[in-house]
Amino acid sequence: MKNHLDMSSIDLVFPSVWTVFGPAKWSSPEPNFSDMRELPAELIIEGQNLTAQAVAFDTEHRLDLGVLLGGAEEGKTAYVLAIVESAEDIEVTFGAGADWWLKWWVNGEVVCDTTEVGNWVAPSPMIRRITARLKPGRNLIAVKVVSGGVGFLLAACGPREFRTLGALREAKREAMRKRGISFLFESGRDGYFACRIPALLATKAGTLLAFCEGRLHSGDDHGAIHLLLRRSEDGGRTWSPTQIVWEDGKNTCGNPCPVQDADTGTIWLAANWNRAGRHSEEYFGAYDTRYVRLLSSDDDGRNWSEPLDITSAVKRPNWGWYAMGPGIGIQLRQGPQRGRLFIPCNHTEFEPRPIRMFSHVIYSDDHGHSWHLGGSSPMGGFDECQVAEISGGRLMLNMRHHGPGPDCRGVAISTDGGMTWDALRRDEALVEPAGGCQGSIIRLPDGRLLFSNPASQKRERLTVRVSSDDGVSWTETGVLHEGPAAYSCLASLPDGQIACLFECGITHPYETIAFTTLTLGEKT
Repeated sequence: MKNHLDMSSIDLVFPSVWTVFGPAKWSSPEPNFSDMRELPAELIIEGQNLTAQAVAFDTEHRLDLGVLLGGAEEGKTAYVLAIVESAEDIEVTFGAGADWWLKWWVNGEVVCDTTEVGNWVAPSPMIRRITARLKPGRNLIAVKVVSGGVGFLLAACGPREFRTLGALREAKREAMRKRGISFLFESGRDGYFACRIPALLATKAGTLLAFCEGRLHSGDDHGAIHLLLRRSEDGGRTWSPTQIVWEDGKNTCGNPCPVQDADTGTIWLAANWNRAGRHSEEYFGAYDTRYVRLLSSDDDGRNWSEPLDITSAVKRPNWGWYAMGPGIGIQLRQGPQRGRLFIPCNHTEFEPRPIRMFSHVIYSDDHGHSWHLGGSSPMGGFDECQVAEISGGRLMLNMRHHGPGPDCRGVAISTDGGMTWDALRRDEALVEPAGGCQGSIIRLPDGRLLFSNPASQKRERLTVRVSSDDGVSWTETGVLHEGPAAYSCLASLPDGQIACLFECGITHPYETIAFTTLTLGEKT
């Protein structure tokens, strides 16, 4: 049989509308798709009656199931079904992806199952190329996708579209380069399955330090993860090769969160460590799971000390999950605690039940030689956070929302150097995706605040805002990337420009970690 690569040459109709069933969790046995000849109005699996919804691909040949199913939390599953008509027996190519795993059937036969090996592979993270044979007449295509908490999508419903997807991605990246965006870390390159969690520090010497996690075998937050770094001494025009700051075999070394002591010049790098082999839920409900490590550099980030374990000083016995930032720390410039170093963090408390998530800070008053616990957010449901100094020596904790209520940032203020935080409020001007997403906030030399995050109901549209009144109100200054985007980290440069290191992609937010600079007007 011929292997047709050009859809225009064959009488083959790929549907523009597919049907999605979900959300829910399923277990074996799988439904018998081979018996289906029509798309049903509803599908009953394992006793669950699931409503179907008809959905169409967007102009970039992708279908974001996380948005359709109200988020992509771990374990969320969906079935996607479609009828494909073929005039002959042919071989075709499809594409799909999920950050956990997926399974494909064509006419009841399993043609792809990534349950054991994951699926972040070429031609891009989150998309797997799948070849299958169709018979003359009607064919039933079924896809089961399971999310690991990041996202899942169906992409490219035919050979022409799949090939076009790669060309479209490269064309859009080239357009981004022309706008001054460079790509520092790329998932699927240099032996790393995924690169995530950016942190950007501008040092006293004017050097830019760009950190991230290099996840070796999957997109999971745990497993074999290296802490990576690239340096720039010319404002981001050129960068050093990627160096591994810290790795520990199959274990996790991640969540980089650097801060520089302006008095001594030492750069402190807080990060997390955990053993491999645990299920993600275990990290939330037990103390002996996530540890806090501290590295340091006295030569502008060229070399780093061995990691020091400070867990016992900064983690309470009823805390399970523990993560730094993500982002950067700060040093107080004014007030009675002037010179105090802060690292923003988040954790879970497993006692009393139920398990709840909180933001908190740790601090040092002796130039980083010892660290202590500061205050936690006054209510649960908030986790990843950043801290910024505002007028009068006060501190603002800006937090990702991870619970019920409006999809916007949480904010709390401290007037005692981070030891306690006042009543938390929701800042509805700072919208964020459903389920939340990390954001970055910094104070500029003139006292203004700058904030970046995906300002949308899903992880897209990486937006920068500025505030001249300590975060009471915000003005949008620009969109760095309209497409898929997630975590980011801002930095103020000596020449007055603003730098941003951020996760972005053409088909999904975790394809690359990109860098760009922007200039703020005096009146913004």
